[in-house]
Amino acid sequence: MTEDTSAQAGDSAAGKALAGALSPEALDALVKDAYANGGALGAQELLNRMTRAVLERSLETEMTHHLG
Repeated sequence: MTEDTSAQAGDSAAGKALAGALSPEALDALVKDAYANGGALGAQELLNRMTRAVLERSLETEMTHHLG
């Protein structure tokens, strides 16, 4: 297995875990609230915040791994 292939397999597992972290009802409520508070821009802000949270956690984990 090449490095790219193993990374894609890991991304798939991580993506599935992340997608399953919130129930469909919870996701529906978040999106409904985002649209109520800003339309498409509110939904974009929700996505931005979720992406930021995942990236920050990933960076924290990486730093802990390297620095101990």
